[in-house]
Amino acid sequence: MSKPAFPQTPSGVTDWEKVFEDPNEGLIAVIASAPNATALKSCLEAVTRQLFTRKGDELEITRVEGEIERMFANAGGATPTDDAVALLRSIKDLRIRKAQEFLARKHADDADRRAKDTGSGVKRLAYLAFKDPKYLIGATVAMLALAGYLYIALNDLSTEPAENADIPPEPEAAAAVADTPPPQEGVVVIPPVGAPVDTVHKAAEPKSGPMSGIAAALPTQRRAAPPVEDTPPPTILFKHVPIPRPFVGKRGTAATVLPVAIMAARDAVEDICDIAPVIYHMVNIALSDAGLAGSDYSDFDLERMARTLTGKVNRELGKPLVERMILIRDPGRNVFARHDCAQAPKAMVRRLKLDR
Repeated sequence: MSKPAFPQTPSGVTDWEKVFEDPNEGLIAVIASAPNATALKSCLEAVTRQLFTRKGDELEITRVEGEIERMFANAGGATPTDDAVALLRSIKDLRIRKAQEFLARKHADDADRRAKDTGSGVKRLAYLAFKDPKYLIGATVAMLALAGYLYIALNDLSTEPAENADIPPEPEAAAAVADTPPPQEGVVVIPPVGAPVDTVHKAAEPKSGPMSGIAAALPTQRRAAPPVEDTPPPTILFKHVPIPRPFVGKRGTAATVLPVAIMAARDAVEDICDIAPVIYHMVNIALSDAGLAGSDYSDFDLERMARTLTGKVNRELGKPLVERMILIRDPGRNVFARHDCAQAPKAMVRRLKLDR
């Protein structure tokens, strides 16, 4: 099967967000419009054949077809539209992550190629310098001229202070200083113009002591110690996950849920984000199951679902990298994730109020 002409981003990769989420021609819109279970299954099979057209995709096709079969078996004759949409979104997130990895490798390869081109240019210049004597002679003359200029400039700087170092003070100024009576206590004496400064007497004065005059009248200001900053836990934010459409219309029901992962270690970001599509799929399934069970997505229900998700995520990772999962109902516009999976900044974590 030939590869379909998908829309492209300015970077030259497939715009998977538009492919899946376009409200008119997106794959999710096509799936959501299926009138019954038979049509939905046919649409999913067609979409699978459209997405996986490369050599070596046979294993991925088998996995997706197995997911579709389990989905319809668990539906019990109903139309599992929400599960189908969640499956497509997990495929979309995986495709977006692979596209980002491809762009990162491409930029790294471009940087390596530019570095090699620069090194080749330097080698070419060195080859010309030794092949043709006039290039070598010109470079040698330029280096000698630069060295001579630097030597003259440094020599001038080192001799300027020595010319004025041994000039004695004028006799009249020295005599005026000798005839000056000792200053009274608390009186500031201004020496005559040209008189040498008594640096020895000034150095002997104590550096600390009781303040007097205006300095003693001024209030003493003490710098307060900086407040101790509380360090929030290492946290990963995901994109807002919408409540399945059949359950949004209930009174008091939230429209979105924000998944949050508290990491057990700060270096676990990459391992957790590698399975981000799986985590999104788990969250969608958990929300759908809760809605079918009659949940109103209260804080109690979301906390119970988050505890179950914590165990499932750690089992998927193969080690306890997630301390706990949190599902926040309608967190507000000032709390959001800039990427599908990324470590949250400290200011964003404080807005979450994770101790609630």
